[in-house]
Amino acid sequence: MQPTGKLRELFQAYSRINGTAFRNPHLVCCPTLSKAPNYGNVVRRFVEGSVLPPMNATAWTRLWLRYAATNLGHLLFLLAAKVWVGLLGWAMPKALLKKHGAQRLLLVIDTFALLPQIAREKRYQEMYLTGVWEAAHAAGYTPVRLFRLYGSRSPRVLWQALAVLSQSGAGLTEVHLLRLRDFAALVWHLCVYPFALCGLIRSLRNSPPGTPEQAIHDALIASAGQCVLVGEAYRLAAFRLGGLLARVGKNQATAPKVLSWYENQTLNKAFLYGLRSAQQHGPRTIVIGAQLFTWPAALLNNHADDTEAALGLAPDVVAVTGPEFLPEGSCQHYVVGPALRYRHLFMPLAVPAKEGAARATAETDDEKPLLALLSYHPEETRRVLELVRPLAASPGKVAYKFHPATKAADYAGLLPPAPSLVTTPLAEALAGASGVIGAGSGALAEAVSLGCPVLAARTPGEDADMGLNYLPNFGEGKLWATVETPEAVAPALAELRTFQHSHEYAAAKAAFTALLFTEPTPQSIKALLALGPAPTRP
Repeated sequence: MQPTGKLRELFQAYSRINGTAFRNPHLVCCPTLSKAPNYGNVVRRFVEGSVLPPMNATAWTRLWLRYAATNLGHLLFLLAAKVWVGLLGWAMPKALLKKHGAQRLLLVIDTFALLPQIAREKRYQEMYLTGVWEAAHAAGYTPVRLFRLYGSRSPRVLWQALAVLSQSGAGLTEVHLLRLRDFAALVWHLCVYPFALCGLIRSLRNSPPGTPEQAIHDALIASAGQCVLVGEAYRLAAFRLGGLLARVGKNQATAPKVLSWYENQTLNKAFLYGLRSAQQHGPRTIVIGAQLFTWPAALLNNHADDTEAALGLAPDVVAVTGPEFLPEGSCQHYVVGPALRYRHLFMPLAVPAKEGAARATAETDDEKPLLALLSYHPEETRRVLELVRPLAASPGKVAYKFHPATKAADYAGLLPPAPSLVTTPLAEALAGASGVIGAGSGALAEAVSLGCPVLAARTPGEDADMGLNYLPNFGEGKLWATVETPEAVAPALAELRTFQHSHEYAAAKAAFTALLFTEPTPQSIKALLALGPAPTRP
């Protein structure tokens, strides 16, 4: 997969700018430079050719006040976590200490800890790199989890989640690694970063209107109030971790490994920068980037960037879920790995007996509702709700499944008086649906693989570069279709259902799945852990 059209122009401009900007360690944690399109609406600015209005003194003051408040809030969050980890008696895992380093091969699993979910369920469940912990033990590794604290800054939620995590087995957080002088370094970074950012903005201020450089310039200004201590704290923690792993590596024939959930966001770049900075003269830790999720071409941060690799900001090897996501013409080492989060696509659906009997009595697919699969992105959610609104006027015609981080109440004006809200897992929800309509969600690709007709919502006249379309070109018009108006929904769905009864359907669905998803077997997970840098070319 490669960015095309205007997306490619923007990507190449980012690559040129970052080649210089990332030589300043303070700018590695700049969210906008990660290429993620949500920061400063950079893609929309470039595609639409919009220009940021001139900033006066009042506007700049408000921007930097928001910057100070956001970052000081995160600093207090980290301090609270540091204190509470100590009060809980949560010690550093012994496998990271030098005297324990010669036992088994060490594997650090860099993953997210969703604080609200952990606090609510009173347990930790791996949501990203599922099955790796067990496979690592079986393959002879000593696994250690590095938890990224994510999802809430609430003191109550933080305390409850840390109490659960401290009892969940071998693991640590970034605050285990941060020392008191690192907190002083965070304060220093908080003061220095605005000057580094303003220097970069000044270097781009004469960019001609309509160019990608001008769009990036405006996005840097618009997003200047973002929190940058998240990335900087992870960089400092990774520097400490790099030193520990270098000492452990001296006692082992094979270097320690890190399996890191990899979206090439600011957090990933900061982590790699810190880790590599600590290992310039010692044993080098092998980093496996787990890009094991579906993503659309518009998410520029996920594309391979050889400029970042040259600066040490890319993993030694990146694993993707299927051939669709392999880059073209990159010098970086990419391989197809197990689709860990999509294990359910390769398993038969277990339906409770009572529910199965009810489904057996269903007369036709026409009696089942159309499932509106709503994403995290507000614009995409509103787009889907508008498309199904006329159909939803008839009771039982539409069911709604909201993203876990989205509240149905926020869209009450676009919902019928008594909406049918679905909370069951996706595979179960699809079994009771005639089809799916959605936008901006990787679950649409899952729905196709599970045998459900899929309608991808798109705004009429929208530039193709603007949409978050998670579906590949393969299968369009047969397995899935694009709809732009409410009137197009029913005919498009009927056409997809017709193809489902053709002799070509089974082979097309299998090919679609093979393009995007690789079955996570014990053998494929073991092969993932065995990955290393690409062989040096003569």
